[in-house]
Amino acid sequence: DVLERDPQSREPPSGREAHDRMQTVLDQSWQRLPLIDRDAMLALSTFRGAFTPSGARTVATAGLPQLSSLVQRGLLGVDERGRFVMHPLLAADAAARAASNAEAVLFAENRHAEFHARHLMNLRKELQADARRVAMEIDGVHADAKAAWAHAARSGRRDWIDAMRAPWRGYFNVTYQPENAVAHFEVAAAMPGDDAS
Repeated sequence: DVLERDPQSREPPSGREAHDRMQTVLDQSWQRLPLIDRDAMLALSTFRGAFTPSGARTVATAGLPQLSSLVQRGLLGVDERGRFVMHPLLAADAAARAASNAEAVLFAENRHAEFHARHLMNLRKELQADARRVAMEIDGVHADAKAAWAHAARSGRRDWIDAMRAPWRGYFNVTYQPENAVAHFEVAAAMPGDDAS
């Protein structure tokens, strides 16, 4: 446990002490990482939830050998569906480090948004046949798909918004969340000349 305290100490660590120890461990681990793995971690921190090898390859240009290496280092985990996951603490640390490189962050966020826009666009074909399955699929990537929608709206990417619009509408119809739907589509409605309903 990276927060394990000195066994000679009888006093429990304070919150600040625990935080400082954790940050020291994170800093040391980061310094030992090859540059290519640092870049991958920064890009992968754009994911809000679990991600597939395809997603990692698209967003972070990280192939299976590199992902496996990050798993062996304890920087990534694998969930029950075989998707990769990053501990929230590690994701927050990587995102904080990425903040100093706005260009790299924007590049990763663009790739992240485009990946999920394409994923939802592929779901459009199934809407009429099985809208509930589409809703379940979106539920599985909800935080990332929502972030992609917001990023597309901020970036003025009407093509990404159009790709995601029908699946999102189907999702809200199936899950019956009218208030959430209004707030969701208002994000895109703020784009000049857009009709997001």
